[in-house]
Amino acid sequence: RRRHTRYISVTGVQTCALPISGVIGMIQMQAAAIKMSIGMGQSGIKINESASSILEAFKLVASAKPELLTNAKALETVTEQALILAKASGTDVPTAVTSLTKIMNQFNAPAEQAGRYINVLAAGAKYGAGEIPYLSDAVGRVDSEIVNALASNWRRAPECTA
Repeated sequence: RRRHTRYISVTGVQTCALPISGVIGMIQMQAAAIKMSIGMGQSGIKINESASSILEAFKLVASAKPELLTNAKALETVTEQALILAKASGTDVPTAVTSLTKIMNQFNAPAEQAGRYINVLAAGAKYGAGEIPYLSDAVGRVDSEIVNALASNWRRAPECTA
């Protein structure tokens, strides 16, 4: 029985937010959330969210990408990029987290590539390919063999300046 598990609704689907307190440490994540809320993130971009909102984003990212639970810096990187995507696209944080982690999971992308993935999602939305949740859903439906063939090209794609 999980004592700290909460159930949340992300885009209408009930998901289980994993407890991060036992793996990385809630105190460490709270400190990172406070630091991110009052200073600049790793990317040098100011995150205009409260520490409690950022902590919730950490939990959502950890739930969607549990492999990040063993690496605090990777978890912070993906969370920060999801927050940037939310602000830049005008979506809410759970939608941005879901969109980013869904596409990263589909391509088995490492955390350090999160910035590239939000750039591609933002460029697709900017140039009319579709809204960000639509794009991540579409990529999520692609057959795994096609994804494996495209993954190397995706990772080598030049940075977009959307």
